[in-house]
Amino acid sequence: FTGETKDRYLRIIRKLGSAASDTETEATVRYTFTGLNDRGNEINRHALESMYERNLRDWEEAINFYLKTGAILKHH
Repeated sequence: FTGETKDRYLRIIRKLGSAASDTETEATVRYTFTGLNDRGNEINRHALESMYERNLRDWEEAINFYLKTGAILKHH
């Protein structure tokens, strides 16, 4: 996923691979947040604080929802 506004650039790379057992999957997620100005830097700071405040639970919820239903969880 990539996105860009006048204030910032966002890129998320997800990679899934085999893990140690047949019942596990290794997931790697890389975020790139680049502020293009002071406002973009502030938006990025807030987004990162919020993301880590929840300890990345949104990823866990989205993955578990997909595994259970086969559908993508829509965030508001």
